[in-house]
Amino acid sequence: MTHPLEGEWQLLSSDLTIGDTTYPCLPDDWRMIKMITATRFAFFSARNERPNFPSYAGTPELRLEAFASYNSGSGTWSLDNNQYVEHIEFCNFPNYVGQSIAFDISFDGDQLTMAGRYPLVSMGLGDADGHLVEVFRRLR
Repeated sequence: MTHPLEGEWQLLSSDLTIGDTTYPCLPDDWRMIKMITATRFAFFSARNERPNFPSYAGTPELRLEAFASYNSGSGTWSLDNNQYVEHIEFCNFPNYVGQSIAFDISFDGDQLTMAGRYPLVSMGLGDADGHLVEVFRRLR
């Protein structure tokens, strides 16, 4: 039997609150897809307009621009009641590898909301953790 989490999801909104300030994390010119199977998850996000390489290797500047316009990560996941935990094994941002990030989840029709503490301190990305809220729409 499949779990309602399994499938393909498109990110509609992502907001990170640190202290009293909320930062939108999905720019208008980006798209993100999350895929969840029975045991694994993967996410892919990219700017809608990305540079093409004039040759296979590309210049260091073009490769840096391409890196800055694409994010991905994957790993395993677990679920305890309504707490979904991503155990990150691969990510183009090395600080995320080895992290386990927990979210409370809820469903409303074809929408999935994930909300939880975002461990910025343990990833070396800030002096305080944040609170991340993401809303997805089921694609399949």
